Amino acid sequence: MARALALIFGIVYLGIGILGFVPAIGGTLGQTPSVLLGYIQTNLLHNIVHIVIGLAGLIAAGSEARAFAFCRWFGVALIVLGLIGYTRPNPFGVIPLGGLDVWVHVASGIVLALAGFLGSRAPIQAT
Repeated sequence: MARALALIFGIVYLGIGILGFVPAIGGTLGQTPSVLLGYIQTNLLHNIVHIVIGLAGLIAAGSEARAFAFCRWFGVALIVLGLIGYTRPNPFGVIPLGGLDVWVHVASGIVLALAGFLGSRAPIQAT
């Protein structure tokens, strides 16, 4: 389960990070905040963070141990980022975290954290 989630979240976050660089759909190549696809607040740094999360997920999907670690660490990090975005939508004017991003980050974080901390680590045996 953790490997599948790491792969899925890796693909989604990498895709959003790449799309965030396409101005025609609301992306940006600079630090000035824009709204990707009309919903996702983004800027250059935000796009880079999404790409890092995506690549980490893809790498983690290659092994059960890495997948559990990815789910734990990035799950907690995304929950924290969501809470920061709720209280400070653009902390220090560096990265937009408010609006819909709050709920996307918190929901992503909860799913990943649950898989990382509560998921089964026992190998599946064929019967």
